[in-house]
Amino acid sequence: SLPMEQLNGIRNRENADFSKYEIFFELSDANENLNLNEVAKDASANPKPGFQSVYSQDCKGGHEKRVTSIEWSPGGEYLASSSEDKTACIWSFEEGGDPTVIHSLRGHKDFIERVRWNPSNENVIATGSLDKTVCLWDSKSGTQISSIDVSDPCVNLQWSPDGTSIVTLLELEGNNGGSIINIIDTRMMDSNRQTPRRIRYPEMIQDIVFSACGKNLFLASSRGFPTNVNGYGVVEVVGYCPTPEPKQSALRKLHTLEGNPAPISSLAISPSGDMLISGGEDSLVQLWGLKNLECVGALEVFDGPLLSLSVSFDGQYVAAAAEEESLSVVDLVDSEVVYKEEKMLTPATPEADATFEKTIASCVDWHPSKLLLAVSLETLRSSISSSTPCIKVVSFGDPINYSDGEEEWEDEYDDQLSE
Repeated sequence: SLPMEQLNGIRNRENADFSKYEIFFELSDANENLNLNEVAKDASANPKPGFQSVYSQDCKGGHEKRVTSIEWSPGGEYLASSSEDKTACIWSFEEGGDPTVIHSLRGHKDFIERVRWNPSNENVIATGSLDKTVCLWDSKSGTQISSIDVSDPCVNLQWSPDGTSIVTLLELEGNNGGSIINIIDTRMMDSNRQTPRRIRYPEMIQDIVFSACGKNLFLASSRGFPTNVNGYGVVEVVGYCPTPEPKQSALRKLHTLEGNPAPISSLAISPSGDMLISGGEDSLVQLWGLKNLECVGALEVFDGPLLSLSVSFDGQYVAAAAEEESLSVVDLVDSEVVYKEEKMLTPATPEADATFEKTIASCVDWHPSKLLLAVSLETLRSSISSSTPCIKVVSFGDPINYSDGEEEWEDEYDDQLSE
């Protein structure tokens, strides 16, 4: 972990007036006791109670190629996944049984980079693809509702918290540089007035996430890379208005969070909405208090670039996936790494043709109401230049339990009535 004096105020405006931003951040009180200065980088010597036992269950038979994204449904009954095999899957979980694919969403002509549930209506799911389209699907039937041409490859997408719009991140083809932010108003899907708003951003954006209230977007980006060795990572804070007045922009820059020495690759927001977590290509995880828009802590989780971050439903744990290693879980309350699994290179043997084999975690997502973590894994083999995708559901401390207890309570209540 890094000393706070090295982080607080790094490239920040010390005398900035943040009062004008308070209308955009509808937050609970920030955790004033948060302190990551003493985070232990190696938790294996003294594992936290409850994390000594790890249970996992494989989601088998879904994808043939690398999994690009995963996300639990808002109610936690289903898991969605997307893949380079041009499909997205919806998984169902039943107590005592194996996870099963109930729908395979087919229709894209290139890699699907993102799959996301409508947070206000889990009957609708969105996929973004390199085939330059965004598709909406009926998650109950698996049928396509609509396909939207966004003119450029879609590499990321996020629903607004109220489910009325989708923000997509498009990759500019060629050597033009920068990114395109595309806004789709889903309330006008059947209207001739539907014209996606395209906003050009001069830097390459790596990730996007909404604030809890939906009035702000956070954009993970960088300054100066790749041509400037003195470049650094930033998070742009912008105001979001999907239906602005004529001649007004849907995005309005408010502030820049600066301080990461490398490009920022992943973002996550705490469920309470008072904290933003960013992960960099230098393995640095930073925590930003949104009440005062300042860095409140940082730590190095791995030795390689971070690919994905997720915050548990209670706001206590952050899961991180890294390119060179695998999976780590950090307890924000006790300021310690409680779980760390490293998948290192397997040396070649005389009997094996492979020069190496390793398994990495590429995506993580916590269940919306339980300490269940969905992880997409990829086993790389250099000899045949191939990879084997896998999705696991991991439970720490207790065996996996998908039930919320309602059925048992109802049975007991019925017995009381019969008596």
